[in-house]
Amino acid sequence: MPAIFPFRAIRYSSEKAPALDRVVSPPYDVISPQGQEALYKKSTYNFIRIVYGKTRKTDRPGQDRYSRARELFSDWFQEGILRMDARPALYPYRQRFSVNAEGKDKVFDRWGILGLIRLGDSSIFPHENTYAGPKQDRLHLMAAVQANLSPIFGLVDDSDQKYQSLLSKVAGPPLMSVNHEGIRHEVWRVAQPGFMHRLQTALETKAMLIADGHHRYEVAVQYRDLLKRSAPQFHSNHPANFMLIDVAGFSDQDPGLLPTHRVFDGLDTLGLENLKALAGAGLNFIAVPDEPAMIREVERLSRAGKIALGCATRSEGYAVIAQEPPFPEGIRLDVELLHGIIVPRHLAKTENEQHLRIAYTHEWKQASDWVRGGQGKLAWYTQAPTFNQIIECVRLGKRLPQKSTSFVPKPLAGLVVHRLRHSGRHSGTISGSAGFGTGTLVMSAEPGTPGNGTGDIGES
Repeated sequence: MPAIFPFRAIRYSSEKAPALDRVVSPPYDVISPQGQEALYKKSTYNFIRIVYGKTRKTDRPGQDRYSRARELFSDWFQEGILRMDARPALYPYRQRFSVNAEGKDKVFDRWGILGLIRLGDSSIFPHENTYAGPKQDRLHLMAAVQANLSPIFGLVDDSDQKYQSLLSKVAGPPLMSVNHEGIRHEVWRVAQPGFMHRLQTALETKAMLIADGHHRYEVAVQYRDLLKRSAPQFHSNHPANFMLIDVAGFSDQDPGLLPTHRVFDGLDTLGLENLKALAGAGLNFIAVPDEPAMIREVERLSRAGKIALGCATRSEGYAVIAQEPPFPEGIRLDVELLHGIIVPRHLAKTENEQHLRIAYTHEWKQASDWVRGGQGKLAWYTQAPTFNQIIECVRLGKRLPQKSTSFVPKPLAGLVVHRLRHSGRHSGTISGSAGFGTGTLVMSAEPGTPGNGTGDIGES
């Protein structure tokens, strides 16, 4: 397990900022245009304006949403809306949410710690593939604001509940508390060395899975490397060597690991007859009469040690595709079977990969409704993997297809921020080739310096 380091968090001032429920934001990558607009309307100080600001028709390099984010970050410090804690600390973080189990609502607490990890630690395990476009966007924002604006989400196995037990012993009322979309988020502040030692002891033998934030993690590594080449004063303890994270405990009792169903569109050949023709080499096609039967069959086959997926069309009905062991090419999960075997076999016959469109949803009813309504041709029913299945995959050095996992709820943006530079009047932009992984970091003058190292609120 990577060491967790304390830091001086940048936070909204309880004295000058609006109430937290008006300024916090979900992670940028789950916000729709309608959600972005709603957050803008909540407050002129809502964090969405920095972490995922609007674009304008008049935008051009140097005068765009990244430069506006930098200016807002600086202005909010000048106004006292944002302040920095005087001393380093760790921040225990509880998410309390309700789930429906057997017809009854059950309250579940997930505990984590907001702190820093050192980039590149070998015990950090990413598990999903990333894409250049989102990384380029986040790199420009990171260079402009020079901060980790929201924590990535890490998970450790907490089947014995020791990690949760340690964190849940924090005393006193929370430093921050906000209800967002029915979930209660509470943050404490702990600076005692004894707590930090007990925390490291509890985590020292555990591997950490990146549950959410793969793009931001890779961007942080890229930004660090750019800074190494551009800043002669860069050293091993420079803030850009570290990243803000929420490290939460996870067990089989945690209901927050969801399946992500797929809806395919864009190809005329998407249908059960064409899928049936792909069967062979241990891949079986099983016709079923209706949707409930499809779901039952997928679950039955999975319990029997096979990998199974359900599929539904508007006019051809339902089927189950199952892979018999031994599984080919190290495949363990249904999404691996879909994207590693079924899709390549199908596309090898159609040669229309560029036309395949995929939509994602956690609700099977929505996927089914999309197909019935003509918004897609083929819906795929998947099951949520277990935490141990994901760990097994990443220990083999594999990256899973996009949207293979979804852990909810995610950490909020706007609770704590980690600044990526020491005191000094600098701001950054990326120049050079537009391709991710190239370019240089150009340092330029900034009209103001966020925080002077003396601001502090709500010490505990």
